[in-house]
Amino acid sequence: MTDFQIGILSLIKSAITGEKAVIGQNFDWDKALQLADKHKVLLLVYYGLYHTGITLPPEKQEHFKDMVCNLVMIDQRQHAALEKLTTCFNENHISHMPLKGSVLKSIYPKSEMRRMGDLDILVDMEQADEIRSLMQSLGFEEQYDELHEWAWKKKKVKVELHKQLVDPENRLFAQYYQTAWQRALPTSQEKPYTFRLSDEDFFVHLFTHFAKHFYMKGIGLQHAVDLWVYERAKPNLDHEYILAEFEKLHLATFYKRVRETLQVWFEGKEPTEASELISQKIFCDGVYGKSENFMMYEAFHKTGQDSGSHGDHVRLRAYWVLLFPNFTEMKIRYPILGKAPFLLPVFWVARPFQILFTKKDVLEYRKNYAKNLTAENVASRQKMIDLLGLEFESEE
Repeated sequence: MTDFQIGILSLIKSAITGEKAVIGQNFDWDKALQLADKHKVLLLVYYGLYHTGITLPPEKQEHFKDMVCNLVMIDQRQHAALEKLTTCFNENHISHMPLKGSVLKSIYPKSEMRRMGDLDILVDMEQADEIRSLMQSLGFEEQYDELHEWAWKKKKVKVELHKQLVDPENRLFAQYYQTAWQRALPTSQEKPYTFRLSDEDFFVHLFTHFAKHFYMKGIGLQHAVDLWVYERAKPNLDHEYILAEFEKLHLATFYKRVRETLQVWFEGKEPTEASELISQKIFCDGVYGKSENFMMYEAFHKTGQDSGSHGDHVRLRAYWVLLFPNFTEMKIRYPILGKAPFLLPVFWVARPFQILFTKKDVLEYRKNYAKNLTAENVASRQKMIDLLGLEFESEE
């Protein structure tokens, strides 16, 4: 890792532990603030500066404070919305389970340190009609209804109601979580319809989400820090159980590699080839990854491992996936297929013409990124998969 990257991680650790960060004299603060905002760790860097006693130049300090105040306001708005939703759901006997950031905020020293784009809540779709009525009564407007998520928005608060714990893109993950509600535990007598996962199952789900994004499109610092903060906040986790579950999910090796990387970042462990690869990928990808990474995933994974030296084969596959998505993706693009799946061949025939005549920008976008699907890049991805133990089954 570079001195700059080490400095960023030192500030993040300072925010969590209160220890002073060690920052080099030539540290690029402009670059640091841009990267921190991109990776949604701006408030962690801010509190790291505070604990370390570092004062930025006046113009940067003022701009920084404005951004921090805005993020604190967003945090409070989301917290109020979550409380209102859980109260309403309990009053109306709607089973639900807050997920991801909605839960993680409580284990950070300050809830605003963990930025959150939307409220993620698992719901029982057998209660869909009641849920729709309640969301509308609370002033939320329906944004979209997809296979995995049901999105609502009220002013600046977005809520994603999850129909299942993971999307069906990965068959192994989807099969593992098909009985998600059987893992649900009550939270309190005051809120009997608000459920949670055990600490171990929450961590398994958290890491599964991390692994999926790392593999498909990429994932940034915030989600990696979540893993470290969670394990630090839960020192009595049953790691034997966790590792056994990761074996079922084909994630055991990757989990060990990521855990080693976090120990390099925050606990002074010596770097390894795997930790360096993971570190560079996370720093480069940004919080939600890169589109070109997803294009590589789509083309490479569905072409097969034996294509490592065939960049042209993978590049052609990228266009094939664009023109002829799998049935799951086609149902999202053409909802009528959910009721009439026999029409799939008709839409497959029509889709190339739709792309050519109405979505030329999408085609051009794919063309530009396809240039990155070289034999060298394909081989590099295969090396990453082998080194990190990242080969797990996805839907074909």
